[in-house]
Amino acid sequence: MSQRELSQIFAEALSKRSYCVPHVIYDLPLVDSDLSILHVLFKLQDDFLFKSKGHWTAWFFATNKLLAGYSKRSVSTIKRARCRLKYLGIIDYRLGSWKTKRATEYRILIDNFYLADRLSEGVKDE
Repeated sequence: MSQRELSQIFAEALSKRSYCVPHVIYDLPLVDSDLSILHVLFKLQDDFLFKSKGHWTAWFFATNKLLAGYSKRSVSTIKRARCRLKYLGIIDYRLGSWKTKRATEYRILIDNFYLADRLSEGVKDE
């Protein structure tokens, strides 16, 4: 990657939102693929919250293709990481169906305190 491409990425990052990652995840017994998928889920959760304008729901949707694109991991790796994360009690998910064209629903089970600022952004003073 060239210096120009890196500069462009950093310039675009200034205009985008950042998302919060609770530091407790680094103390958990996670492998690199688990962390990668979890980071993507935090990003997608934040995107979903931003688009819903503060109408909080714990569940959000993501396709395997979307997760693979952001995490640079294979679909089989995503499925294994998803099972490990659920086993550890970090996430919950409901499988989607290609027949009904519905993506898998995810819910992050870590305390949502780290989202307090995001939620308050959607609340307007009266």
